[in-house]
Formats: sequence, C-alpha cells, structure tokens
Amino acid sequence: MDFQRWIALISLLAASLGSSCKAECPCNCSVSLTNSHRSFDSLSFDWNLKPEAECFCNFTVVARRVDNGYIEEKPNILPGYYTFYYLHPFTYYIVKVAGETADGFSAYFKTEVIARTSERAPTAAPRDLKMHPSPRSALVTWDPPPVEDWNGIVTQYRIYSSSTGYATIYDNHCELTSLTPLTLYTVRVAAVTSGGTGYYTSYMTFYTTTPYEYPGGLEVESTTKTSLVISWNALDWYNQQYDLKVNKISEDGSMTLFDTVATTYTAFTVPGLSPFTYYSVTVAARCNGTGVVSPAVVARTNEDVPAVAPLNLRVLPSIRWAMVTWDPPSLQDQRGVITRYLINNDGTIFYTQNTYYNMSSLDPFTKYNVAVAAETSAGYGPLASDYYMTMEDKPSTFPSDLTETAVTSHSISVAWNPVSQDNGIITGYTIQVQQVFPSPGEPYSIVTDTSSTYAITGLQPNSTYRVRVAAHTSAGAGDYSPSVDVQTAEKEPLPPRLELVRRTSATQLEGAVGSLTAEESRGVISSYCVRVVEAGSLEDCLDPQAQGPIHSERCDRNQVFLVEGLAPSKRYCVSAAAVNGAGTGEYSPSFAVDLFSNQPCKMYLYGEDTEQACSQLTKKSVMAFAEEIAFMLETECTCSFETSYLADPELNCRENVDKTFVLVFTGRLVATEMTNATQLLQYFEDLLERKPVVLIGEAEYKASESRISSESYTTVIVFAILAVVSAILVFLILVLLLFLCKKSKFKGKGDISVASND
Repeated sequence: MDFQRWIALISLLAASLGSSCKAECPCNCSVSLTNSHRSFDSLSFDWNLKPEAECFCNFTVVARRVDNGYIEEKPNILPGYYTFYYLHPFTYYIVKVAGETADGFSAYFKTEVIARTSERAPTAAPRDLKMHPSPRSALVTWDPPPVEDWNGIVTQYRIYSSSTGYATIYDNHCELTSLTPLTLYTVRVAAVTSGGTGYYTSYMTFYTTTPYEYPGGLEVESTTKTSLVISWNALDWYNQQYDLKVNKISEDGSMTLFDTVATTYTAFTVPGLSPFTYYSVTVAARCNGTGVVSPAVVARTNEDVPAVAPLNLRVLPSIRWAMVTWDPPSLQDQRGVITRYLINNDGTIFYTQNTYYNMSSLDPFTKYNVAVAAETSAGYGPLASDYYMTMEDKPSTFPSDLTETAVTSHSISVAWNPVSQDNGIITGYTIQVQQVFPSPGEPYSIVTDTSSTYAITGLQPNSTYRVRVAAHTSAGAGDYSPSVDVQTAEKEPLPPRLELVRRTSATQLEGAVGSLTAEESRGVISSYCVRVVEAGSLEDCLDPQAQGPIHSERCDRNQVFLVEGLAPSKRYCVSAAAVNGAGTGEYSPSFAVDLFSNQPCKMYLYGEDTEQACSQLTKKSVMAFAEEIAFMLETECTCSFETSYLADPELNCRENVDKTFVLVFTGRLVATEMTNATQLLQYFEDLLERKPVVLIGEAEYKASESRISSESYTTVIVFAILAVVSAILVFLILVLLLFLCKKSKFKGKGDISVASND
C-alpha cells in the first residue's frame, strides 16, 4: 500500500511540475514555503515573499492529497504562518501558493512543499477475528483493519487474553498456550501504529477443547474377596466427574459389564464382587460426555471358601478299607485355588490333594459317615457327606463259654455265647467234632443255623469227643473257640463173641466169652451173661423163635464158663451178652453144641490151576496149598482138621490140559459161627474162589454152579477187543497191498508207453 501511495505522489508531482512550467507568475515575485509543524490531522507551513519580490497579488494556499488528488484551498492568505486542519492522517499532501492578478489571471508559484501528516492510531479494529482452540492452547487469527483506517503503518497488534492479559504481537496471528482444557477464555485484538493503539475488536469467548488423555496412575490398591479399592491420578485441568467402568472376566476370557460408577473422587471401592474373580477396570474423565478411557487394569478379588461342597461323592467300601472319590466344585464355585481336601470319616480326619482317598483300618460291617470339604487359602467350604457300610468279614472273636448242656449215649447238647465282634450278620455256626477216645477219629464239621445251642447226634456211646465252635458270616467262619471234651453216656454193649465152646462130657460143655473192644463195650463192662437153650436142630440156633426153653443163664465177671447138668445126646444153643452201666446188651448169635459123639467132618475142595504151567504143578506145591487152606479154615471158622490129603496123588500132566485136583480135609467140626451148611459153602466159595463140597456127618452139601468171576469177564472182553482190532488191522493191510499192486501195474504201462513213443 505504501508503494501505491508513492506512485500516486510521483504522478501528482509530475503533473504539478508540468502545469507550473506552463503557468507564468503574474507577479514578479517569489515565495519561500516550509513545513513547520505537522500532526495526524494538520500541517502547518511558513511562507513568505522573497525580499526581492515585487508583486501585488492575491495569494491562495492550496493543499492537494497525493493519493486521490483532493484539493483544499485557503484563499486570501497573507504571507506568514498557516495551518491546514482536518487532514487525513499519514497522508502526503502537496502544498503550493498561487497568486492572482487584478485582472483575474492566476498561476501557481513554482515553490511547493510535499508534506505528510503524522500517523494516528487506527480507527478501525482488526477484522475476522477467529479462534482455533485445543485442549491446552488456542490459535487466534485475524485480518488487519481496512487500509483507509490504518492511519499509519500497522507495525504490531495488541491482544488481550483472559489467560495472560495484554501482549504485543507482530503478526496477524497468535497462539495462546498453557491453557486449561474445557475452560472459557476471552480474547480481543487491536492494531497498533506509531500513532497509538487503535480500536479493539469485540470480546470473543471460546472454550478449550477436551484433551485426548485419560487419568493416569490407575491401580488397584487393595482387594478383598468381594471388593476392589481403585485409585487414579486427577487430571490437572479437571476436577469434576470421573466414569469408572468395571467388567467381569469370565473363564473363557469374555467380559461382561459389572458396573459403571460416576464419582468426583480419585479413589473408589467397588463392592459386591465375586470372590477369586478377575475384573477389568478403566477410568475416564466425563466432560461433554465420557472422555478418553484409560488402559484397563486387571485385578482379581481375594479367595473365599468354596461356595459349594465337592460334587458326586462316591464311596466304594471293602472289608477294612473304603475308597472315597469326588469331583471338585466348578471353577466358578471354587472361589480360589483348592489346595487340599479334608475328609472326615466319623471323626477321623484325613487330608489329600487328590480327588480320591483310600481310608484304611476300618471296622468290618460298620456304618460310617464320611464328609469331604474343599479348602482354599480362605478356609474350608461346605461338606459333602454320605453314609456307607463296610463289607462283612469273618468274625474276629470266637463264641465264648462253650459248655455241654445234655449228654446221652449217642448225642451231646452244647451251648455257647455269641461272638462279641461279629463283623457282620451271623448266618450260622460251625461245630467241629472229633472223637478222641477210645480211638482217635478224623474231625468233622457241622454247620448249624443262628441258634446258640445244638445237639450233636450219631455219636458212639462211652466215647470222648472234642468239640469246638466257630461263628461265620457271609465272608466265612471265624476262629474256633477253645475246645471242650465231652464223654457220651454208656449204652448196652454189643454182643460178645463166643470162643472155644465145646462138649467136655455127655452132660456138660465149656467155653469162653471173647473180650469186647472199647467201641463194642460202650462203657465199662461189669459182667458177662451166658445163656444155654435147648435146640432141636442146628437151624434152630439160628432162629431164636424156634429155640426151646432156657436151660440156664448166669452173669458174672468171668469170661470162661462151664455149664453142667445138661441132658446127654441133645443139642444146645449157647449165646452170651455183656453188661455195663447202661444195662445188659443183646445176646450174641447162638452157637450150636452137640452132646452127641464127635461126628466126622470132611471137605472136598475141587480146584483148577490155569495160572501155572503144567510142569510147575507138582504134588509138593498142591500139598503146600492144602496146608494153607487148612490153616485158613482153622483160623476163620474155628474148625479143627486133623489131616488133609490129595485124593488123586498122581498128577497127570498132559500138554494143553488144565490140571484138576481134589483136596480132602478130614477132621472134626469143633465150633463155627456158620453152622448152616449153605452159609459155610458160600463163605468158602467167596474166600477161596473154589467149589467146595462139605460133608458133615452123613449130610453132603455142594456149592452152587460155578460163577464166572469179574476177572473172567474182563479176560473175555479183552480177548474180544483184541480179536476185533486184529481183524481191522488185517483188513487195512490187505487194502494197502491191493492199492500198491494196482499202482505198480499202472507205472509199468506208463513205461511201455514211453518206450513206444521213442
């Protein structure tokens, strides 16, 4: 703009010079013109005629603006001092003096002065004032006032800010710093020239913006099992309200909003949280809405006791131990780190870090209550409990006070007290019985019901038995009680055997009663009784009903007896019985005694010897066999044979012919238990496997048809099997030979065929 002014001023000077060159002073005078004073709206000049000038003119002082050619004239001015008022500040003026003659011709004098008014403060405020705020600063911009209102050269601006007061700026923008966010500020601006400060703009207000920052120092100061104490640093530009956001972090990492808290404090306690749970916490300043959210801080509440008891409590019992298992509470309900489990088994405490425990040293068949609780650092949670029963075991004690309650000759009644530690349900008792007198026997067991008494039957009289009892459950029998020895009562003894009963004269006989064994005695034998009955025949002695009246009967301790006063030439049946404390036993089978003269007794024994070769069968060997048979007869049948001989002393030994011989035994039949001839024959047939013929007196008794022994049957069967096997083998051999024969024929034909082809 100053450049344009100088252009205009130069143009004006050129025009004035040109006009002055054309004009001619009407008066022969000259003027001196100087600027003596100036202000922003006035110019003062001193002008005078030069001393040599001689002119009589009317003078006019003219001031013309250089920039726009505006002319201000002051006519009829006398030489001297003159001031132009109401000029425009900081404007160039060309000042001249013009003279006018009487005839009205005027012209400018050549002398002129260019002068400029002083600067003045701008008479207009800067334009288009604008604010560009940020949280902590603001850029202020404006445009200069209109040029015509500068009134000089604008060298600077004065800015007023409510934050810093007045300041001088040398440009048309200014940045206000160190402001407080969200704060109302006032600003105005004025242009400054050397003439002073011009008009200020109207006050402009603005708010600094919300800063892009969050409260710092967010931390969790302390925790409890249900709360978090959270603190943060206050923003230096803000002291109003903060938004605290708390999110709950689930097991899978997802988050759910727990709470949003508005507070004016920089610390807050968040209550009502779940124990041992992670939470995410953020904070933001609230200003025209929620500001920048701080980074999240993750914290976990303290542990608490588990909320629920262990799950799925199970017990697997055995006899003296039980395995208890369970599942831990869900992670949500654990509310901490489970460090171990407490097991309370009816007051007995166990600890384990596993989810199972084997409880030992338990009592069998006992009901227990087991309870399990999980433990964290905060303590134990609720108990999960269940009842269980250990399995049965054998009784660990034995029945006590085993005693006899009754005794007979064949039974013993015993009683006992139940076991003190049954270890289960007593299902019965086992009684072990063993005969120890008069001869030891094998022990045997009797299983009874749950009664604590029992009568043992089937025993032998006058015998000592060792008895003990054990209780048993479904698991088995326990230990036996101490044994007791009990003796059965006496019973009538068994019939004794008569020995050496024989006729000593025509009217008397003698004999002896054999001793009884302890089993046969059935007690202590106090005496023996011998009974003599008259009989009509030998068979009558076998049938007590057919026997006649009792001739005599006596009882004493003697086992050898003599019976006198018998009728000669008669037959008597003699029998004996034993007596003990229980009474008189049964009489033995009768023994027949003939008071006739001695009758011969002859036995023929026909034998076959197929096991010995013909050359080995000699008279000596047959006689040795006869002596053996005679000894057996005397031993087994109490028969007395005086001689024995071979009926056919000449042994005919022919090849492939079996030897047949006849042994004849002659003597006297003194006494035998088998007086019946048929019974005697059967006895010898079974004993000797021979076919005997017995001749007693004049009566002859023959054995039945010869029987094939089991060995014979076996032999026949073996020979039959061997015959069948031999036939099969022969058949197979024939078939094999036939097959080989045909094969050789076929092979020969093949060879011929090959030869012909050649």
